[in-house]
Amino acid sequence: MVCAPRIQNRYHEEKSGGRCALDPRTGDGGAPELLIELVTGSDAEANTARTLEILAHTRPLARFTFTRRLRIEEGLARPFSHPVLTLNTAAADDADRLLSQYLHEQMHWALTGRGDRTARFALLRELQARYPGLTVAPPEGSGDTISTYFHVAICAMEQDALAVLLGEQGACHIIRRNGLSFYRGIYSLVLKESPRILTLLAVWGGGRFWDRASS
Repeated sequence: MVCAPRIQNRYHEEKSGGRCALDPRTGDGGAPELLIELVTGSDAEANTARTLEILAHTRPLARFTFTRRLRIEEGLARPFSHPVLTLNTAAADDADRLLSQYLHEQMHWALTGRGDRTARFALLRELQARYPGLTVAPPEGSGDTISTYFHVAICAMEQDALAVLLGEQGACHIIRRNGLSFYRGIYSLVLKESPRILTLLAVWGGGRFWDRASS
C-alpha cells in the first residue's frame, strides 16, 4: 500500500494501525504518510501542501524523512525544524525550492537523532578544526558559531539528498541558488568540500545515517 500525504487544518490523530510501512530500499511506501497542519488554512498554505504532496508521490522522500509531522504557515519568515518542522509558503510554486526546504529541515532531525549532545559537539569541534574561521554573521553564516558549524553538516546532507533525488547537476544548481540569498559562506564551502564533509559525517555517525536507504 502506498500512503498518500494527508492534508487538513489540524493534525490527524495517529493510530498505529494506520501507519504506513516505509521501505526506502525498494521504493515501496516511498510516499511518506505526512501529517500536515495548515496553520491558517489559506490558499497559499494549501498550494504549498499540494506541491509537497506531488513531490512525495514523484520522489522517494521516505529515504530522507525523519519526522512526518509538519506545519505550513503563511507569513513565516524562515522555515525551522523543531519542535515541529514548519515550512512557509514562499516556495508554493517552486517545487525544487520547496524540496530543498523540506530536506534541509529533515536533515536537522537526522542530525539531532544521531548520538547524544556530547557526540554532536564532538562533531562540531571536528568541523571547526577542519574549517576554521567561517563567518557566522548572516547572510554568510547562521548567526552564531554553533549553528553555523552544525549547518555545514546540515547543508552537506541536504545537497547529498538533493543529488539522490535530482542528480548532481540539479543539486548543485539548487545549492548555488540558495547560497545567493542565505548561508552564503556555508553553501559555498559545501559546494567545494561536500565529499570530505560527508565522509566525516559517515565516520562520525557510523554510516550514511541521513539516508534511510543506507541503514
